[in-house]
Amino acid sequence: MPATGAPDSGVPATGVPATGAPESGAPEGRVPGSRVTGLRESAWLRAGLLAVAAGLAVYGLASQWTQVHAALARLAGYDVAGAALCVIAGLGCMMLAWRALLADLGSPLPPPRSG
Repeated sequence: MPATGAPDSGVPATGVPATGAPESGAPEGRVPGSRVTGLRESAWLRAGLLAVAAGLAVYGLASQWTQVHAALARLAGYDVAGAALCVIAGLGCMMLAWRALLADLGSPLPPPRSG
């Protein structure tokens, strides 16, 4: 193989092939063996952050329980059901919007398989 940066090698002097991927074979934007990559892929860290978020939510509800209970008592069942239906419809519309955006950017999603 010619030296890096040679005119016929297809690899510019930067050491990155013309395809844009680093020579190490790692995906673009990722450094193999880096500490950040290890932390980002850690199941324990994700579980810990989820536990912290859930704990803070529980603490927030427990510390304001009298106000929360009074507000929940004022809600009618049909109001909650209507709000839940609106949220589900909004999530469906947002999914369709992302699907259209990805298709416009050149990455169309395949249609969902039935069954």
